[in-house]
Amino acid sequence: MKFTLQAATKRGDEANTFYPQIFTLSSLDELKTVVQFDHMGGVFKNNKRDTKYFISCDVIIMDIDNDKTENSDKWITPERIAEIFKDVEFCVIYSKSHNKIKTSGGKEYSARPRFHVYFQLSKTINNAEQVRALKEGLLKICPAFDAAAKDAARFFYGVEKPDGLYFEGTRGIDDFMEIARSNKEHADANLFDNLQDFFSHDVEHVSDETIDESG
Repeated sequence: MKFTLQAATKRGDEANTFYPQIFTLSSLDELKTVVQFDHMGGVFKNNKRDTKYFISCDVIIMDIDNDKTENSDKWITPERIAEIFKDVEFCVIYSKSHNKIKTSGGKEYSARPRFHVYFQLSKTINNAEQVRALKEGLLKICPAFDAAAKDAARFFYGVEKPDGLYFEGTRGIDDFMEIARSNKEHADANLFDNLQDFFSHDVEHVSDETIDESG
């Protein structure tokens, strides 16, 4: 596990776009410390939360609210994510609404699993549209992901007392998607057309150099 998050100095502030803290993380405990602040995946110049300032990322963050069905048997759990994305390394941090009643869009939802998934990338992405294309591909495979969380500059609310899980894997989510693209029996054939933009870009390998914590 080794990926970078950029964080604010506060929690729960949707209007804030100043994210001055950069952390390269190598353990679940380090991740728990950083996600107490609002955060986003990757590095952005001028410490600004805005897609036009995107530099690069080595992690893909997805959101599970389990708000697409009231059938609890069909709710997605972290263990189910591990089954779907076999052998992919990732972490889970339970969101502030995990197993709590939540009101969204004027509708009340019962307590259920809610969490953020931090998928390791094996190669750095240097193009914001490439991030979006990869996330769209993930949504094709697992529609339970929040479709609103596709932007490269999407932020995730900090959690006051975070808890989570680490799932060991032998490959990044980009490796998984490339295998899925080349082996149609593992995914809907429509997936491959939706990923065309992603795989048309050159992707550079992650550097061994880390970005020091700052801010």
